[in-house]
Amino acid sequence: MIGVEPIEQILEACIWSAYVAGERPVSMLLIGHVESGKSSILERFRGNSGLHFLNDVTGWALTSPTRGILARLINNQIKHILVPDMLVPTGRNSDTVETFITFLNVLIEEGAVSIQTYATKLELPQPIRCGFIGAIATEELERRRRQWLRLGFMSRLLPVSYSYSAPTIADIKQSIARREHRNEQLILLNLPDKSVEINLTPEIANKLMLLEPSVNQQLHTAERLYGFRLQKHLQTFALAHALACGRDSTTQEDYSFVAESSRYFNLNHTPI
Repeated sequence: MIGVEPIEQILEACIWSAYVAGERPVSMLLIGHVESGKSSILERFRGNSGLHFLNDVTGWALTSPTRGILARLINNQIKHILVPDMLVPTGRNSDTVETFITFLNVLIEEGAVSIQTYATKLELPQPIRCGFIGAIATEELERRRRQWLRLGFMSRLLPVSYSYSAPTIADIKQSIARREHRNEQLILLNLPDKSVEINLTPEIANKLMLLEPSVNQQLHTAERLYGFRLQKHLQTFALAHALACGRDSTTQEDYSFVAESSRYFNLNHTPI
């Protein structure tokens, strides 16, 4: 794909975040206009361990003992659930959608310790938790955003939005004319078998703390949020980048990556 390297790098860090010991995986919502290639970007990460792709999903499907997903969550085999197009699972009746989003809230943050539906009642020995990565069209998010803010969903994940500049659009059209899309390869990451302890140095922690207010401002211009979750997201991103680079401690390079990536942590569709 043409010009989307910054978005792919953000996705890579998000996936790596699930392997930072003692931290919750970063969850992410990829936002772009129709034809932006959001689903195609996510699809390129198929084949990586710990990722569970779902084209359609409900809260019941995640919690049903007969569907297999719950067992993999309990065994910590699923690090991130990926939904390439949120229009599908959010296209149902409002009660079903709200149940799905509410369960994602729990799964992303505090972790589910008990599950009770009309067909299932489970008490879990320890909380099950995983990250979530979804893609949604700008227009659909505008319909859902107020409700998701009310439910606390928007603050639990990191919105990443982008658009195409005129030169990038021209390059993409040339690429289509050459049929280069037929040669696109999957992006396979060298993920570890288990979580790894990474040190967050005080210097980098302080720089990220100072970066948070400006990112918070561009994310939540109309809402008053303290930014605690966002600060944790930024820190985990830096830790994940260090892990992906083979370091056991954060450096200025990791801060620079987060600061540059934060250009896309908004709802303003930063051009690429």
